[in-house]
Amino acid sequence: MPIPQALNIIPFTEHLETIKMLYVADATFKTLWDDYCTSKINAEKFRWRLLEDIRSELEYEELSMDLEKEILEYLKRRG
Repeated sequence: MPIPQALNIIPFTEHLETIKMLYVADATFKTLWDDYCTSKINAEKFRWRLLEDIRSELEYEELSMDLEKEILEYLKRRG
């Protein structure tokens, strides 16, 4: 896995050259780095999914409340 530019900035800025060398020369470090990158990428994906899920939940809650009001109004008119 290449070293993603976004992950080079923080908290590894001062170690970038060492990271590049170790990534090529040290299998253990490469595995650690790849696992780290994968976890960061997945965390970002899930963060966006969570935001989308929350947005959807709020939309459905709002729709439910609107429908509840409409049903109550309908029942009052019919009763």
